[in-house]
Amino acid sequence: MSQPDWLSLFQRWQEWLHVLAAEKFQPGWTRQGYTVMGWGLTQPAGSVQEVVDDYYTNQLARQEFAQLHHQLSQKLSNILEKLRLKATVFQTRLQQSQGADEYREQADLLMAHLHEWKPGLTEITLLDFVTGQPVNISLEPEKNAVQNAQARYKQHQKLKRARQAIAPLLAEVETDLAYLEQVESTLAELATYQTSEDLDALEEIRDELIQQHYLEDPEYRDRPSPNQDFASQPYRYIIPSGLEVLVGRNNRSK
Repeated sequence: MSQPDWLSLFQRWQEWLHVLAAEKFQPGWTRQGYTVMGWGLTQPAGSVQEVVDDYYTNQLARQEFAQLHHQLSQKLSNILEKLRLKATVFQTRLQQSQGADEYREQADLLMAHLHEWKPGLTEITLLDFVTGQPVNISLEPEKNAVQNAQARYKQHQKLKRARQAIAPLLAEVETDLAYLEQVESTLAELATYQTSEDLDALEEIRDELIQQHYLEDPEYRDRPSPNQDFASQPYRYIIPSGLEVLVGRNNRSK
């Protein structure tokens, strides 16, 4: 340090000692944070305790926000990945079951044309009842026409049951996906901490996910069920025209 730097540091130190001795602090906010000496003051505060409490409360809230946001984002990402995989499996199985009616139609054709079957046939071509177009039907040569038709009726019933079982499961997964993708979008909008309301909104999202059984929280099971009177309140803004605008902070806010 140069001599002028040492002198400036000494003067600052003397100011600090004088303020400590006289207990005449000038607490307030600066562009970088806060001061109790009035250095770089941009906005005064009522007391040292007030400015220090506000500053570190805000810093802790920022840390808590960042940690909770990361945890929720990671958890949502994992859940969504599993749900999308499950949806793909269900969609594939549902597409496979779409051939159920084709098996029944082929069985009906076989039963209506028993007289055209001959022993040892591996394939037979019959005209469709509705379109009149030729339909090629593969046969098991060791079975007669009736047995081949019965095998197709059984396959029709099997695929039909699969379709009836899979369709509601797929609908449930798609509902979960739509809901969680909406939550994911809300999290993306809450990417950075601005005010304490942002942390409140993030905590409400967490509690909502716990209530919907997407997240587990052993402590939450012992908490009382949320009362409608304590429902999440939306943000309130006054636009230049003087009108009040309400903006929901999560999926419970309307």
